[in-house]
Amino acid sequence: YVSNKKELRSLKRNMIRCHTKGIYVDDCDQKLSEEFDQVMAVALELDEQAKRRSDGFSKLYGRMVKEYFGGMTAHFKAAFRRLRPKGVCAYVVCDQHSLLGVHIDTPEILKSIATSSTIGFELMDVVKWRETRGTTGNNTLTERILFFRKPSR
Repeated sequence: YVSNKKELRSLKRNMIRCHTKGIYVDDCDQKLSEEFDQVMAVALELDEQAKRRSDGFSKLYGRMVKEYFGGMTAHFKAAFRRLRPKGVCAYVVCDQHSLLGVHIDTPEILKSIATSSTIGFELMDVVKWRETRGTTGNNTLTERILFFRKPSR
């Protein structure tokens, strides 16, 4: 449990970055996402879109996306180390369309990261869980469950 503001701040600094208010100057998870072309393409598109905006938050979207996927890369590495051979893990994730109207196929990107040679998971299945409406516009977003397995030695 968190009992004071200092503990809360410490907890938040250890979480995966998923919004611009959670980006810190010394964050460096983005370095882990730089090898993934899909991540870099989305970040570049967000950076280009942000140039047309005057608010400060938009200018952080590209970095936030790299921090998020870098944090997930670190998470997948840790999960892979901790799972026994043939161990299974599942993630419920949804695509995204609220950052400057740029579509981010989060499940597809996470699938690519988890099954990359950097991590090494085997993809067992992708199940369409449900469709939902985005918070901006009339976009239909698809929530999917990704099932991964650690290969046997």
